[in-house]
Amino acid sequence: MIRTYQPTSGSAISTPSRVEKSHVIRKVMMKITFGSSSEEVHTLAQMGFTNPALIAWELTPWSFVIDWFLPVGNFISSLDATLGLVFVDGYKSTRVTKNSHSHAWWDPGIKNVSYHWEGSVIGSNSEETFLRSTLTSFPSPRLPSFKNPFSSQHLLNAVALLAQFKSRNNF
Repeated sequence: MIRTYQPTSGSAISTPSRVEKSHVIRKVMMKITFGSSSEEVHTLAQMGFTNPALIAWELTPWSFVIDWFLPVGNFISSLDATLGLVFVDGYKSTRVTKNSHSHAWWDPGIKNVSYHWEGSVIGSNSEETFLRSTLTSFPSPRLPSFKNPFSSQHLLNAVALLAQFKSRNNF
């Protein structure tokens, strides 16, 4: 993230111009303890038999192409992922690390006065925050969001699909 601040016009001595570069890393970890209320129901859910919406999605032509951009199938399959399970306890930890580097400079633009000054300042800053919260139930499924269709996994899948298509059509 790069921010640039410019001075406002009309001030007798201009405010500094500043460039700030920041690198932010956010890590989230969850730990959940659970038990089984019904092994049979959970096994059926894992096999996809308890989720007719997932079966309908998988039977939809070209749904795998939509899943490349928007993982609808993953979202639908997560709707019954905890079927047959009992929540015992859990927590969610979030750690955010921010490293910033700033460079500010100023020049009042007034050269012929006794208090003329100009200069620059360079500084760095590191911040880290940590937050842990207790979970009282299984987390809800997140709505699907767009993903990068050019990731390495997608490219490998595309090569595999093309190879399969080529072998079927004898190109």
